This record gives sequence, structure tokens and C-alpha cells, in this order.
Amino acid sequence: MIIKAVDAVKTYPRKNGEANFFYAVQKTSLTIEKGEFTAILGRSGSGKSTLLNMLCGLLSPTEGQILYDDTDLYKMNDAELSLFRNKHIGVIPQVQSVLPNLTVYENITLPCFIDNNKADCYNYAEELLKLMDITHLKDVYASDLSGGEMRRTAIARALIQKPDVIFADEPTADLDDENTVNILKLFKNISESGTAVFIVTHESDTIKYADRVYRMDNGIIKSKS
Repeated sequence: MIIKAVDAVKTYPRKNGEANFFYAVQKTSLTIEKGEFTAILGRSGSGKSTLLNMLCGLLSPTEGQILYDDTDLYKMNDAELSLFRNKHIGVIPQVQSVLPNLTVYENITLPCFIDNNKADCYNYAEELLKLMDITHLKDVYASDLSGGEMRRTAIARALIQKPDVIFADEPTADLDDENTVNILKLFKNISESGTAVFIVTHESDTIKYADRVYRMDNGIIKSKS
């Protein structure tokens, strides 16, 4: 699957001032290839999270298109888009997103119940628990986890459906140095197996793992490599 942003723009209205809107993302076109590890670096407020949210189906662009092969993401209705995202897209949001009233295992396997894909899910969930080093937390409620444990649970949940692309917004923010390296290596391995990986981050060490690196500033994206 090839993902394209075609002249994508995101603006927001202003309540006061001479300009009646501002650009969160200025006109942007980019392509994410199968198996490509892409990283976007930039300061907070640079527009990188907004771009990621447009690419993964969470935020419609003001102008332009987001294409998955020949499918225009934002021409789907809400139900179609939800099913498409659940099957093809794994998202690791910047904020903690695990459900506190579910166990680690229940959080990880939750996407499998949306399209009734339970058969393959359970075995893979066990693999992901080991991969994230959280097997011992399998039956612990998310409300009792540390920030880093919640982050690893969210990463496992994003991987459970074996999506075509992983979008990760500051995925190592709550992790110590050892787990940061482990997760970046994991993403590299995932990309080498054919899954596209798209990360926005402050973590400069991501550069050595990525195939393509961009920098974003004031809503403008520039290629670094």
C-alpha cells in the first residue's frame, strides 16, 4: 500500500486579529512507501502531529487529499473509515490512550473485536506481550500501570492487527533509554518486514533508524534525507 498526501492543507479559524485563519499545515505533498521508515522532527507546535493525524484518518484536511493507493480516505463515511483504519492503520497517539478499566491483555486485543478477527489475535497478543516485556502485566488493569507500561501497551495494541502502516506520535516519550532503543529497533524490524512506519518525534536518535527524515517548522515540511 502506498500512502500519499496530495497538496494537503490544514487551517484553523482565528477569533481575533487581521488574519481570519492560520495554517497548522501548509500545502504538503509526500509519499509513504511500503516498508519505509519515515521520521518527522520538529518543535512542539510545528504542525507535525497535525500532519500525522491527517495521514492516519483522524483529522480531515481543509484542502487536498490523503490517498491509500487509489482510495481517498476522507471520501469514506464514518463507518467505512473506522473499519478501514482498524484493518490497515495502527496508531500510537501522543497522549496516553489505554482504557483504565481494561486489563493490559484486553487493551491489546480490543481492535480484534471490531472486525471479529479473534482467531489469529490471541496468539499474536501473547507474542506482543513478550516483545514489549509486559507479559507479567497481562492481567493488570491499565489504571495501575506506569506511564512507560501504558506506552508499551499502546504500541502492542497498534500492532495487533498487523496493519499496513504504523503512525506513532512521540512513541518513546514515556520510555527510559533502554526501552526507547528497543522500540526504535522494533519499528525498524517492522518496516523491514514490509510495514510502513511513520513517526513524529523530538528524539534525534530516531534519525539513524529512519529511511527518510523530514523536519517541520511553522507548518512547512522539508526533507533532510
